[in-house]
Amino acid sequence: MVGQTRNQKYYAKKKNDSTFMEERRQRATAFRSTSAGKAYHRKYWKQYYKENKNRIDEYRKTLPDPTRNARSRKYWALQKENLTKPYIVRLLTRHSGLTKNEITPYMVVKKRKEVQAFRERKKNRNV
Repeated sequence: MVGQTRNQKYYAKKKNDSTFMEERRQRATAFRSTSAGKAYHRKYWKQYYKENKNRIDEYRKTLPDPTRNARSRKYWALQKENLTKPYIVRLLTRHSGLTKNEITPYMVVKKRKEVQAFRERKKNRNV
């Protein structure tokens, strides 16, 4: 094995020994949990990201966004609560066969009043 350091040769001999690898894993875990280990890894990953930024960003674009559904639910809950234009347009286009382009401002105002009246009737029934 040409070009290997002394440590690399030692590791090549020991890497199939399960007790050696377990001790090595435990030492690495212990180091990572210390403040020095955390600082070391933070510095390492900062440098790694700087050197591989484009590749990492391209890869991240291929992954699904884990918070998208939660953010979408929160957004539409606020829209529904405040009876905003996007929510009213959604109500109008949902089952009517209308498209967004066919909806007029008058239709939005009228539907908003209908929903407000419905909510008032519903609230008075439950009281």
